[in-house]
Amino acid sequence: MEEFSLASPRTARDYLLVLERKGAIRLHEGKARGIELLSPSPKGIPLVGRIPAGTSEIPFEEFEEYLPVDPDFFGSGTKFAVRVRGDSMTGVGIHDGDLAVIRKQPDAENGQIVAALVGGEVTLKRIKKRADGGIELHPENSAYRPMVFQPPELPQVLGVYIGLIRRS
Repeated sequence: MEEFSLASPRTARDYLLVLERKGAIRLHEGKARGIELLSPSPKGIPLVGRIPAGTSEIPFEEFEEYLPVDPDFFGSGTKFAVRVRGDSMTGVGIHDGDLAVIRKQPDAENGQIVAALVGGEVTLKRIKKRADGGIELHPENSAYRPMVFQPPELPQVLGVYIGLIRRS
């Protein structure tokens, strides 16, 4: 094993402070051996498969990879990403092959874009809540028609669209 030495204790302290700022350790001042290793944060945002932006299809495929993006970049909450298939959301710049970042949550505000489970299938659409308790899922492409639901057969919101990653 190769020997490693630092020029001064101050250099070692500076390295420890950098590790603490990056969230790898927590320093406990005035305590002997006061360095706590923190569990590593997720490697990024999990890409769990694909979601249609067109007609709905079977829910997400299995986990594919972690996207090398800090999950906090898109704000708080638990996030996942899905690969978009189809062209029903092109009016808002979501294209076939894009990666849609979704914040997991069971409900959405009127007008938000959601990942919704409809009869065992998943789709990406803009939600419109109706006064009569119904829900409409609207595409952002005039070639497609809204999906209309009445209670008790309402879609299940899996999460809200919060960002887009486009790989070239």
